[in-house]
Amino acid sequence: MKPTFSFASLPLAALLLTTAFSALPLTQVHAQPPVQVPASAPAHVHPLPTLREQAAEQQAWLEARMDRVLPALMSEYGVDMWILSMREYAEDPVFWSITSPTTFAARRRSIYVMTLQPDGSVERLALGGSSQGGVFEAFRSTRPAPTQDTGELVGNEQWRLLRELIEDRNPDNIALNIDAEWAFSDGLHAGEREALEEALGPYVDRVIREPRLAMNYIALRIPEMMPRYRKIMETVHSVISEAFSNAVITPGETTTEDVIWWMRERVQDLGYQVWFQPSVDVSRQGDGRISGNTVIQPGDLLWTDFGVVAMNLHTDTQ
Repeated sequence: MKPTFSFASLPLAALLLTTAFSALPLTQVHAQPPVQVPASAPAHVHPLPTLREQAAEQQAWLEARMDRVLPALMSEYGVDMWILSMREYAEDPVFWSITSPTTFAARRRSIYVMTLQPDGSVERLALGGSSQGGVFEAFRSTRPAPTQDTGELVGNEQWRLLRELIEDRNPDNIALNIDAEWAFSDGLHAGEREALEEALGPYVDRVIREPRLAMNYIALRIPEMMPRYRKIMETVHSVISEAFSNAVITPGETTTEDVIWWMRERVQDLGYQVWFQPSVDVSRQGDGRISGNTVIQPGDLLWTDFGVVAMNLHTDTQ
């Protein structure tokens, strides 16, 4: 029996997209010195933990999402088997949400097969590559390698094993990531699709497209991730506040480009990256909104579009 699931049953915090939006009020530039903040006021700037600590935290999120979110979504959308097939450096967008934080690319050809079980769990098999820290059962070649009992699973043997697995599991349908509308659900490259469909043989008639599965698996967040996301957002707000203060801006001298690059350097120092070039514009009485590199004058209203990425979490703040 498949488990029942509804998005309404998840906490609101668990329904945040990878890119979350936040709004800050426009800031007006004053010529006088800024108001001094008491030393006891919290800075709300959170440098990231060590890379090793980040990886451990992300791995725990991965395991929890694969155990809880993946089965719920496959059941919700009626998907019996989900196959993701990709080659090295041409990864499906879903790849980054199903793999360990210490994995940086697919391994030659990586095929992930996820099958919904009668008890509501999902069997997770990797045909090529590693187990991603124990999240998948990774298959090895049955043909002995020169220096070890079994070698890496590559080439035609991957397709042969995939066909055997499908014949054994006999799913009613097989979801592939093909979609003309949602990019995150269209990760199966054209050449890879041809090879995969040939391997499926008569089972190609069972292929379905369910774009919501890939999209929502990438997007859904679990409550365990929210404390870290909150710290990231607090840091973003603090960086913007400082960037728009007289600590950074000298009216009549500082340009919007100066502020942009200060923001990038500041988050870099804290261990974060930006995922797009920030924007800073001004609105000036009589001139309206001014884009491009501009000297900031007293009385200008400042606007920014600023997004950082850390631990596979993205912000987008205006």
